[in-house]
Amino acid sequence: MKQDALKFIQKSFVLLTCVTVVSMFATFLIHANIGMGSVEALNSSMGLLTGIKIGTVAVIVNVFLILLQIIILCKEFQLIQLLQLPIVLLQGTIINFFLYEILHTVQFDSYTERLIIVIVCSVINGIMLGLLAAIQFISFPLEAACLAIHQKMNWDFGKVRFSFDIFNMLFSLAISLYLSSHLNVREGTIISGILFSLVIGYSYQFFKRQQWVQRML
Repeated sequence: MKQDALKFIQKSFVLLTCVTVVSMFATFLIHANIGMGSVEALNSSMGLLTGIKIGTVAVIVNVFLILLQIIILCKEFQLIQLLQLPIVLLQGTIINFFLYEILHTVQFDSYTERLIIVIVCSVINGIMLGLLAAIQFISFPLEAACLAIHQKMNWDFGKVRFSFDIFNMLFSLAISLYLSSHLNVREGTIISGILFSLVIGYSYQFFKRQQWVQRML
């Protein structure tokens, strides 16, 4: 019993660390302003449309994804997955704090700086989410919703996740065109998507072989 409690504490620490880092670097991706990941693009565009802060939009979208999991899984939904709720609240708070309190005074003057930021942030976030996947604990709501659809519908997980990305990008583009605003889906989106997919796969394989990770499973 003590061993289980220790594993829970260790996994919780890793989870909070990953969420904090991913949320913080997501704001740098947004602020770089040369395109962002599909999730950030959707949240930013909906923020422009509604006037709601991006971090708050992220919370609303993620709560919807948690409800979607409950509807799809019904009795199969594990109560521990409700821990996604405080996680998304933390994520939204961090995004709003860094984006509107810290980075609003920071200017990236050159395109090269913006490109480097996109590359670095994509790599770091890929590493963090690879680690989070390796410890087999609480997933981010989007990945958890895709997994729920995969389990109930027997659809390929990768295709489900890709479909969400396509929807997010198309919806973001539609909002940008409707508002005649700056496009959030640009070259940075492609760069981020490719790097993130590669890094998360490699980091997952790397971390799951580490003894300190295996001891938490």
